[in-house]
Amino acid sequence: MTKNQEKFSPTHPGKIIERRFFKTRNLTAEKVAKDTCLPLYQLQELIEGKRNIDTDIAYRLGLYFKVGAEGFLNLQQIYDLEIWKDRQEAKLEILRLDSNNFQTADLEFLKPFINLKELRIGNKNKEKIDQGIYNHFSGSLEPLSSLNKLKFLDIEATDIDRGLKYLSKEIEELHCSLGYRKNCKVKNINDFLGAGGNDLINKNKIKSLISAIKKVEENVAMSSRNQYRIHNKVIDDLCKEIESLGGVLTEKSEKISHQNMELKNNRETIQRLETKQGIMEFSQLRLQPSTEEVEARSSTLRSITLEKLLQEKTEQKKLVEK
Repeated sequence: MTKNQEKFSPTHPGKIIERRFFKTRNLTAEKVAKDTCLPLYQLQELIEGKRNIDTDIAYRLGLYFKVGAEGFLNLQQIYDLEIWKDRQEAKLEILRLDSNNFQTADLEFLKPFINLKELRIGNKNKEKIDQGIYNHFSGSLEPLSSLNKLKFLDIEATDIDRGLKYLSKEIEELHCSLGYRKNCKVKNINDFLGAGGNDLINKNKIKSLISAIKKVEENVAMSSRNQYRIHNKVIDDLCKEIESLGGVLTEKSEKISHQNMELKNNRETIQRLETKQGIMEFSQLRLQPSTEEVEARSSTLRSITLEKLLQEKTEQKKLVEK
């Protein structure tokens, strides 16, 4: 089973009952079986999606959960309808929705139609188009990637503008002309295919073009991966270089910091020395007498010396006279 099929698989009512009624109330199958008098194996098979809801089960569960039997029977009917719908979708080989009035939408709704061989969703009715009545499909052809049997595709005058690489290898006719909507976005696909605004019904040309697109995209992807690796290496090298420069800068920063500290210490030492030198010079200035002081002291000494001499002479004279 493909991912697309799994995505659109309807949920069995037993799973819904387990999720909405059992788990939200912390109930076990054993507890419910005992309280409803349902055989435990039947309840377990229901939860596992191996048994459908019949009237008896619906009645007992409805009474137990107080929601009515109709709700549980409706769950089963909806599930049965979805199963039938899936089977019909899987069987459908031709789907014609052209020249309708679908509003803006992508092509996701077409995923379940895996056996389609012919798909028509284009716009061909000029009168309707002039009235603004046409299919407003837009976007990519990617949702058609699971339609592996598709041979005929009509997207004329739509706004589908990309995704050629997702088309089936079996495609033989691609109607992608601009039709009566000259400004429609399907022009991008038409121009790429070189169809000159017309449909492309050359099977070999379509296949070769799609193959070329895939090859180009593979090369681009490979180139991108190589570029990514190159860029990563460049970034790694730059990171290593930055890390190395960071180490050098850290080392230089520490060295400069050390030099600044030494410079600061030297300045403080010089300031201390200059201060001491100033004090010493000041002291020397105070210790050295001025010229006037020296002369005054000399004069005083001379006076004292002269007085002493006169005194001595006077005393000697007195001694002589005696």
